[in-house]
Amino acid sequence: MLSRTCLLARKSSKLPLYSLANRFSSDVAEPKSSKIPLSSGQTGATVLGGVLLATAVSKEMIVLDADVLAGAILGICTYGIGKKVSPLAIQSLDKYIKNIETTMSEGKQVQIAAYETAIAEEKAAAESLKLSSDIFDIKTKN
Repeated sequence: MLSRTCLLARKSSKLPLYSLANRFSSDVAEPKSSKIPLSSGQTGATVLGGVLLATAVSKEMIVLDADVLAGAILGICTYGIGKKVSPLAIQSLDKYIKNIETTMSEGKQVQIAAYETAIAEEKAAAESLKLSSDIFDIKTKN
C-alpha cells in the first residue's frame, strides 16, 4: 500500500507545467519605492560609519560632552539650512549674473558703434586732407 505522501506526489506530478510557472512568477514581489534617500551603494557606507561611530562612543574614543554636541548640532543645522536656502541663492545669483551680462553686452554694442563712427570720421578726414593739398597749391599760386 502506498503512503499518503506518495499518493500526493503522484497527483501533483499530473499538474500542467504552466501552473507552476505562473505560480512562481506571481510570487515575485514588485520592488516598492523607498522614502529613504540613500541608494544601495550608499547604505552600506552609512551603516559602516554608524557602527564605527557607535563603537568609538562606547569605547570612549569620542567623548560626547557639550562642545561636541553643540558642534554636531551646529553642523547639522548649517547643512540643513544650506540645503533649503541654496536653490534660492542659486536663482538669485543667476539673475544677477544675467543682468551683468546683458549690461556688459549693451556696453559692448555701444563701444562698437562708437568705434565705427570714429573710423568713418577718420576716413572722411583723410579725404579732406587729400583735397587740402590742392587748396594749398592754389593759394601758393595766387
